[in-house]
Amino acid sequence: MRPGEAAVAFAGSPAEATPFVLFGPTHLATLALVVAAVVLLPAAGRRWPPAVQRRVAVGLALVLVVGRFVDTALRKLAFGVPIHDQLPLHLCGMLAFVCAWMLWRQSYATFEVAYCWTLAGATQAMLTPDLPVAFPHLGYLTFFANHALLVVAVAWAIGVWGFRPRPRSILVSWLSVNLYAALVAPINLLLDTNYLYLRRKPAGASLLDHFGPWPWYLVTLEVVALVLFALVYLPWWVVDRKDRA
Repeated sequence: MRPGEAAVAFAGSPAEATPFVLFGPTHLATLALVVAAVVLLPAAGRRWPPAVQRRVAVGLALVLVVGRFVDTALRKLAFGVPIHDQLPLHLCGMLAFVCAWMLWRQSYATFEVAYCWTLAGATQAMLTPDLPVAFPHLGYLTFFANHALLVVAVAWAIGVWGFRPRPRSILVSWLSVNLYAALVAPINLLLDTNYLYLRRKPAGASLLDHFGPWPWYLVTLEVVALVLFALVYLPWWVVDRKDRA
């Protein structure tokens, strides 16, 4: 590697960095690390005193919020993406603030939405990222760190606080995401942006590629979102059935 190439690989433009390979060795290793963090941190947190649990939860909340601003600055400085295209209005961007509020306030009402949005949205984003660069680019690191922290936050609420979704959480989350989309749609028109992919599909591979052209993929996505929210609740339904048996 010639002098300067390491810096380019770490924080250069997408054209200069190693391209992302879906389900390549690095992607799979990253997903394994995310799973480890999701399992191990709440498992350890259950054994800590309440005061320590509170500090960790607040720390996670702050990291979530700061991470969104770091990601915005990186995309502006390294990728040259305009600020108006980097507002935290995609679902995972807004989820950072939703999860931060849940952690800060230990809010069950917020957890209901965060659970379905995160497991149906953030996990899918990590499985099929709209990402042009691979490790060790800073864009890759911040993308997976920010999304992984969302899942860790939800796992913390479940594993440490004993939160769990209820059947009504499916409908609450579905109505919430539709209300949020209705608020984002005029912003897209005003700024000529594509938050929530309401105006076109993402450039990279995603589930939307199988849902037909615009605007029909939005109709399909409504049904898929409801099904996904039901699926992420399904394990709890199974547990409840076994408990009643």
